[in-house]
Amino acid sequence: QHFSFLCISGAFHWFPFTIIAYATMIASSSFTPTSFAIPLAIAYLAHGLILSLLTCTVTHFLARGSETKQTHLRTWLRHRITIACHLRFAKLLSGTEAFCIYLRLLGTKVGKHCSIRAINPVSDPGLISIGDGVHLGDFSRIIAGFYSSSGFICGKVEVQDNSVIGSQSLVLPGSIVQKDVIL
Repeated sequence: QHFSFLCISGAFHWFPFTIIAYATMIASSSFTPTSFAIPLAIAYLAHGLILSLLTCTVTHFLARGSETKQTHLRTWLRHRITIACHLRFAKLLSGTEAFCIYLRLLGTKVGKHCSIRAINPVSDPGLISIGDGVHLGDFSRIIAGFYSSSGFICGKVEVQDNSVIGSQSLVLPGSIVQKDVIL
């Protein structure tokens, strides 16, 4: 019992602990695998929804007063929270309409009938605008801001209607991908 708790604690950082934790919990429980998996899936979904809503709330709170100059700490914290949520839960939503809804909650303008595949985490979703019918390929990177030796560089990124951003493409701050373009 104590060993499974230790494995669950470590499961968030190392994949083999996840396997050991599940094996220990299933072996020591009187549940069948199905009766164990369904409540676990429901609990993970609830965890993800709560994490996503908290992320949206906290990032909107931290972005408040964006008309004034924000501190680097607030900007960094907002980016880290958004990326952490993406890595822990939102990446499992990729390719579904739920991922578009998640991006809209974070402040991204997402059009209708978009196909957003497994994209890399977006650190500043409020600066991104995605038009109707856009397809973002696997592991494409839309970077609205980055740190350089001259400080934090950011700019709006606009992907217009019916454009395709191919797999592993890179879109940098200030970019406009025009209508009906395949990149």
